[in-house]
Amino acid sequence: MRALVVEDDTMLAKIFGMVIASFFSGIEYATNGEDGFMMYCQALEKNDPYDVIFLDIMMPRVTGLQVLEQIRHRENEFSCGCITIIMLTALDDQQTIDTAFNLGCNYYLKKPVDKHQVKKSLVEVGLMQ
Repeated sequence: MRALVVEDDTMLAKIFGMVIASFFSGIEYATNGEDGFMMYCQALEKNDPYDVIFLDIMMPRVTGLQVLEQIRHRENEFSCGCITIIMLTALDDQQTIDTAFNLGCNYYLKKPVDKHQVKKSLVEVGLMQ
């Protein structure tokens, strides 16, 4: 399985990459929402889509919620299937959680996360048993 981690804090992204490394054969990183969306689109164009995107919410310029909305819009526009998107964020207020699910996220993880929480999320979204 391949994962894309979209996280503007490079240290947190590397730490998270170590947490999830045993679950994925490939992990790629984007340090902002614009690059994350571009990498998602490029993977589709190469017919090598990611299995899951871990998406931070609080990022400069383009937030994770905006990226989520862009991805779901593209999927609807081009009928290219739904990628699993797991929000990975420090925000845990109900309004943000509701917004993320209304925009189409599959799971919501509050930072900091551990390997057990990631595995649970992957099981619940059907990517692992």
